[in-house]
Amino acid sequence: MSEQQFKKIYPLFNLVCIVCIGLLIIPLSMVMHYTINEKDVLFAIHIDPYKYGSVFLYFIIAAIIINIILLFAGTLFLIWAKKKFKKINLVPEINDMDEGMSYVTYESMKQSYTWLSILFPFFTAIIFLLPDNFVTKPVVLSMLLVMCIIMYLTYYFRNRKLLN
Repeated sequence: MSEQQFKKIYPLFNLVCIVCIGLLIIPLSMVMHYTINEKDVLFAIHIDPYKYGSVFLYFIIAAIIINIILLFAGTLFLIWAKKKFKKINLVPEINDMDEGMSYVTYESMKQSYTWLSILFPFFTAIIFLLPDNFVTKPVVLSMLLVMCIIMYLTYYFRNRKLLN
């Protein structure tokens, strides 16, 4: 794998990480109940894994296993990349080793942040317009996950187009 190929794959790798974390956090938020300042309990978290049935529990367990595997595989991948490409920065905003890569990063981030400026007010309006009993943690987390996916896909495709 060349450094150019790594620069094309890395945003996609970040997208996969965000989606896998979302697949874990959204179901967990559905089965967790928080207790704050109730009688003699200052703070407690109650988890009812069978709230939606055993298949839902298996989905949560599979999401945990996938996240653990992704954590180890991603760590090994990034260690390998850092050893192979000594000068590469893993944070996209810092990839300014040369003017060409600075331009590619700037253009990709500019187009990605354009989505942020469009989607954030749009999702905020949706949350305000929906009834209170419909806007739950999973709905909000799903909206944030969709926003992240759109931003990273935009960054990935723009980066790929400019690097070709």
